[in-house]
Amino acid sequence: MIAAEMGMDRLAPEYLGATMVLRGIPDLTLLPPNSRLIAENGTSVTVDMENGPCQFPAREIEADFPGKGAGFLPAARNRRGVMGWVERPGTLRLGDVMRLHVPPQRAYPPLS
Repeated sequence: MIAAEMGMDRLAPEYLGATMVLRGIPDLTLLPPNSRLIAENGTSVTVDMENGPCQFPAREIEADFPGKGAGFLPAARNRRGVMGWVERPGTLRLGDVMRLHVPPQRAYPPLS
């Protein structure tokens, strides 16, 4: 989606600093903190926060694809994925299935 909006055929995950690429979770970037991605073998990753758009990927994209870097920030808004930490270590392989657990959420009262 980001690549298409930027007028590119493909945008390699390494431009985004991705260490893991998932598919099949709608609006992944909007997962709330403490959501967990759990593999069948028990390996789990806990979501910390949204990985917001930033200038670093835009610079790398611009260096390799002149004229495309400026389009990264608007195209990546709400699409950059999430940052997380390994809660339970284990081996993940290409094609492994991960289950999503989203804990109950409530609004922080002072922000309501």
